Amino acid sequence: MINRFRREVYQSLQQRADAGLDLVDALTSAPVVESPVGLSESPLFRREFSSVYDFLKSGRILYYLLRKVLLRNQPPEAEIIAGYEVYAVDCTKEPARKPRPCQTVDSQRRADMH
Repeated sequence: MINRFRREVYQSLQQRADAGLDLVDALTSAPVVESPVGLSESPLFRREFSSVYDFLKSGRILYYLLRKVLLRNQPPEAEIIAGYEVYAVDCTKEPARKPRPCQTVDSQRRADMH
């Protein structure tokens, strides 16, 4: 089961997939992440530290595919945080609305002047 999951996650990574999957391994096994370079020090990250930045800059993730993988592999019960069920991916049927840009104090002052 875990091998299938890893293979499907790997297939959702278009470019730099090896570094991307190593990065996932490092992220999920690290108790604390202080920096990208810190992730490269994980024994599960089998590449040079520059591969972290290379993946972050040039890696491509097929989000629609990754979302399907995560949805298909959800555990039957969720972790409850502050009364809400928490999963690895948002599975709501309606996409979140685009947030309105917040006004800064300066832009509010200019609006008040006119």
